[in-house]
Order: sequence, then C-alpha cells, then structure tokens
Amino acid sequence: MVMQLSRCPISKNQVIAPGYFLMEIESPEIAGEAEPGQFVMIKTRDGLEPLLRRPLSLHRISSTSIELLYQVIGKGTQSLSRTRPGEFLDLLGPLGKPFPLPKSNSGSTLLVAGGMGIAPILALAEKIAKRSKVLPAPRLRQAGKGQRSRAPLKIHLLYGAKNKANLVRIKEFQKLGVEVKTVTEDGSAGRKGLATNLLRESLVSSPGQISAVYACGPRPMLKSVARIMKNKKIPLYLSLEEMMACGMGACLGCSVRAKGKEIHYLRVCQDGPVFETGEIVL
Repeated sequence: MVMQLSRCPISKNQVIAPGYFLMEIESPEIAGEAEPGQFVMIKTRDGLEPLLRRPLSLHRISSTSIELLYQVIGKGTQSLSRTRPGEFLDLLGPLGKPFPLPKSNSGSTLLVAGGMGIAPILALAEKIAKRSKVLPAPRLRQAGKGQRSRAPLKIHLLYGAKNKANLVRIKEFQKLGVEVKTVTEDGSAGRKGLATNLLRESLVSSPGQISAVYACGPRPMLKSVARIMKNKKIPLYLSLEEMMACGMGACLGCSVRAKGKEIHYLRVCQDGPVFETGEIVL
C-alpha cells in the first residue's frame, strides 16, 4: 500500500445527526490504496490553528472517493464541520493496518461497535458483504450424524451508544443485509444496556458458528470484549481509538503495551489501529 499526501476537494459535508457529520472527499489516489480499518490524517484548516492533523477512520471507500464520519468534539472537528463542498483539505493516507477478512465464507461474523466505533465498521461490513457474494457459497447439505450443515455467511452488527441520537448509519448496514441489534445506555432506543451485552447473547445463540469478531469503541468496551472472548477459539480483531500527533510512528504518542514477558510497545498508528487480541495489553 502506498501512502499519499494529497490536497483533495470536499464533495459533501453534511449533518446526519446532532453533532455528527458525514464528509465525502474526492481522492482516487487514496481511495485506490485504502482498505477497511485504515485511516487518514487530515489537516482541518489552512494555517497554524489547529496545528496538528486529526486521525479519522475510513468510513466508506469507493473507487474515487472516501467518506469520513466524525463527531464534533474539539477545535479540530469544529473547524472541519465549517468546511464546505468545493473547498480543499490536506490529507495523508491511507495509514495503518487494515482489518483481516474472515477466513470462512459461512457461519456468522459479529461486528461490535460502541459510540463512534461505528466509523470504521461500515467499510468492513461492505467489503465482507461484497466478498461473500463473489466467493462461491458453501454447499448446503443435509446434516448426518456428527455433521453440521454449512450456511452462507451472515453479518451481525451489535451496536451500543449513549442514547438514540448517537445511533447513526443503521440504514446503511441494513441495505447490505446486515442484521442490526442496538442498545443504548439510557434505554431510549433498543434495549437498555451495552454492546457487550449483545455480544454475550450472540455467543450463546450461535456457538461454534462464528467465523470472526471485530470490535471498535472506547477502551473500556474493548477490554470487556477481550474478557468475554477469552479462551474462545474465535479470531478477535480490535480497532483502537487513540489520539495521534503524526500518524506515522515517529512521535510514539499513540503507543500501547504489547503482550510478552519483556516490556515493549506497539504504535497504534503504524502497528495498528487493528490488532489481534493476543498482541496487546488493554
């Protein structure tokens, strides 16, 4: 994959929910190299303020453009929200390690998202869904003694947020045929609870049929996901949300401790942001 430094035109920057924006940027160079799970470092305004670029996950990838989903929180995203179609932004990317795809084209794949952890999950769901249509479906057969019938791959989104207003982009997943289950901390949409509650239930309802689990969200959620999946013989991939200054591994500001007897660290921007659960200490 080739990293690009590009000055790219904005084709869309619209409010999709209170405080949430969806931006589309035309960049055939970046889009042509990008994979789900990667990110870009974006200079939110010309000039010196804000000084540092902001890391944003690739929300969707087409042949000529990328979409970025962001929530207005600080100066950088406030500045970004004021940009308009036709303006240009300075982008560096694609950066980071992408999501590995499920090895099996049957069973279930679980996508666990907490809050803004939904941002990189849509691009992943699109790629998994596209691949499952291209690859030959597993042959269905009548299960005999000691055998199980193989069913086509199903994608499940287990999505938790603080409240109804923070649940975004659900229809886009449903258009892909993804089964969506939601919970909110205040009970204003779906059930009251956390995304990890949905994960526990899914593991019980689909034992032995899950090809992979992917999770993105706040660090406490990822810790809980890792605990739930411990000793399960199911691949688990975690996408870490981390503040970054450079995005290229030079500043070491996004380091996370690696597992092992000797103390050493991995860089979220370069060694991640996607890690297998056995690679890091959360």
